[in-house]
Amino acid sequence: MSRIIRTKFLYRAAANELDSGHPFAAGMAISLLQDAVEAMAHEAAASVSAVLKAHATFLEHWDAVAKSASGRQLPYRIEMTELNAARVNFKHLGVSPSLPEAEKQRLAAHRFLVETARIFFNVDFDDISEADLIADAQIRSAVKAAEAALMAGDPTRSLECSRDALDAVEDLMKSAVIVAERDHFGPKIPREVREAAEDAVRWVNRRFAALEKSVALSVLRVNPADYWFLYQTLPGRTIDGGFYWTPAISTISTRTPERARACIRIIIDLAQRVERVHDDWQRLVVQSGVAEERRQLKELQERLLDQPIPVQTAAGPKRFLV
Repeated sequence: MSRIIRTKFLYRAAANELDSGHPFAAGMAISLLQDAVEAMAHEAAASVSAVLKAHATFLEHWDAVAKSASGRQLPYRIEMTELNAARVNFKHLGVSPSLPEAEKQRLAAHRFLVETARIFFNVDFDDISEADLIADAQIRSAVKAAEAALMAGDPTRSLECSRDALDAVEDLMKSAVIVAERDHFGPKIPREVREAAEDAVRWVNRRFAALEKSVALSVLRVNPADYWFLYQTLPGRTIDGGFYWTPAISTISTRTPERARACIRIIIDLAQRVERVHDDWQRLVVQSGVAEERRQLKELQERLLDQPIPVQTAAGPKRFLV
């Protein structure tokens, strides 16, 4: 399924290009649409054990599937031939298509992807979720809940579920991208000083937390604008774990399907970036022997809990039970 999901990823990337507004948006969208169609055609051919050459051309996928014993056919060959020609014109001949032409090709590619997914994999292409690429069950569940709420026409609930997903991503990010010393105690500050400087300390804590997140985003190569868009759009958290919405400064609602959809896309991308870094760290822990060191330390601590532990005092060594 993950290999089919990449076709959805490529298709969405093409749709994003069409909305980007840059001078080569139409050409880039057509290139990505052709990539999505070719990826789906390749997976369809593999599913019926069609014989393909090592470097099969785009249209040879249609021929290979037709020659297989499955009795199935890849659909829309004429339309996909036009898509391939538009891609060749842009990539190799420097001919940029118009936006209406690119939109026409998007609709044709979507029809191909929907029909092929149904015929060869018995799945609804439009229901395929990139959230399935997220390994963490808690994050994946929250993102899917956000998608379900959006499809049900409830952007407010979708944004709340996205907040659940973001909280879970940030929890994973703390262990995956360590950008500060783990010191839960800090320097000893007299109580009267703490009380007098309580507001200042709270302000400093917020600034340092923002700085830590900025460094983590830099490590993950995430656009900070995307991250702060989430915080400007999603609800806050109450002490008891509920949601609260910042009072609106305008009559124009920000709880829109468009914002909900954008939040889902950003969180999916962020989650996958964090998981890649986390997986790299876990591999390093195993390969470097740190995991074994931790196991041995844990065993030692457990043994010491039931044994006298020597403690150095001013009068000399002293033994006591923990």
